[in-house]
Amino acid sequence: MKRTGVALLIGAGVLLLVVGAAGTAFYVKVYRPLGSPLMAMAGGKTLEERRLQNRAEFLAPASGELTAEQTAKFAVVEEEVQKQLAAGIAVLARSQADLERARETHALSVQTALLAFGDIKGVYLNAKVAQIDAMNRANFSKEEFEWVRKQLYYAAGLRLSQVDVSEVLAGVPDATVVVRRFEARERVPEQNQRLALPLASKLQTWAALGFFGL
Repeated sequence: MKRTGVALLIGAGVLLLVVGAAGTAFYVKVYRPLGSPLMAMAGGKTLEERRLQNRAEFLAPASGELTAEQTAKFAVVEEEVQKQLAAGIAVLARSQADLERARETHALSVQTALLAFGDIKGVYLNAKVAQIDAMNRANFSKEEFEWVRKQLYYAAGLRLSQVDVSEVLAGVPDATVVVRRFEARERVPEQNQRLALPLASKLQTWAALGFFGL
């Protein structure tokens, strides 16, 4: 396992050099044949670091209330990602189900994550580029975008979960893969419910996007 982890990290490091040296277009063109499924996830993080324009600190309002503008911008971003993925969104949903099932049966591991990421690597990076470009047009920071996502799912009464492979990508010894589930811990503002409920069916479709950080 440790040798496998080292190999993955070396591969990811080489990939990041490719991104820095040749740019995103070259990366999107060549990343598929380079190898490791986790390279897609490493590349996604690097794309955010290099392409996402709004890096301002986001302070969530004390009221916890969403605005109509935030909701509309979030929906536009997710619609752009869904459009880019087309039928590939079903691939994400199947991979999410596999990892959720592994979590429930205590079988979640780096190996199971590799299998899942192997299925999505063909669609993930193009979708990530589409997401970042749409976020830039909406002037979203990563923090605000994820905050809006959580508030909408809480308000619609829908489950939101996300896979976390940060330990693997950071080279943590005996790294683990985690599936985090988010649930509302406080009373949901009525305004958030008014904004979220009309989007409930779309939010269900977009759950697989949120799971993989799209």
